[in-house]
Parts: sequence; structure tokens; C-alpha cells
Amino acid sequence: MKTTILLIITLLTVSIAPNCVAGTISDDNNKEASKNSSKSIEKERYKKYKEDQKYLKLAKKQYWASQSKQVKKTIKQTEKRNKQNAKTNQVYY
Repeated sequence: MKTTILLIITLLTVSIAPNCVAGTISDDNNKEASKNSSKSIEKERYKKYKEDQKYLKLAKKQYWASQSKQVKKTIKQTEKRNKQNAKTNQVYY
């Protein structure tokens, strides 16, 4: 019986106390300040995102430019090899 009463009192205290504390802490000024800070955080995140996108775009351009150079180099090497193979094939035929 005593355990049940203590349990009920504990549950009521736990369920009521946070509401009382929350009611005294959250007034209009705090709500407005938190809203403004979250807006500024979002603006900063967006700025960082845009900057990252700019650098990512530049990196992609540089990557594809380097790949293009590598492909051209490989094509030249292949053509050179094919010419050499053609010369050696003529000798054997």
C-alpha cells in the first residue's frame, strides 16, 4: 500500500514538474531569441552549402579536364603503338 502511494506521488511529481519548469522558462523573449538564432544558423548553413557547391563544381571541372588530358594521351599512345605494330606486321607478312 505504501509502495503504491509512493509510486503514484513519484509519477505525479515527475509528470507535473517538467511542465512547471518549462512554463516558467519559456517566455516570449526566449522564444523570439531562439527563433532568430535558428534563422541565423540556417542562413550560415545555406552560405556554407553554396560555397561548398561552388568548390565542388570547380573540382569536377578540374577532374574532367584532367581525365580529358589522360584520354587524349592514351589515344596518342594507342595510335603510336598501332603504327609500330603495323610496321612490324609488314615485316612478317
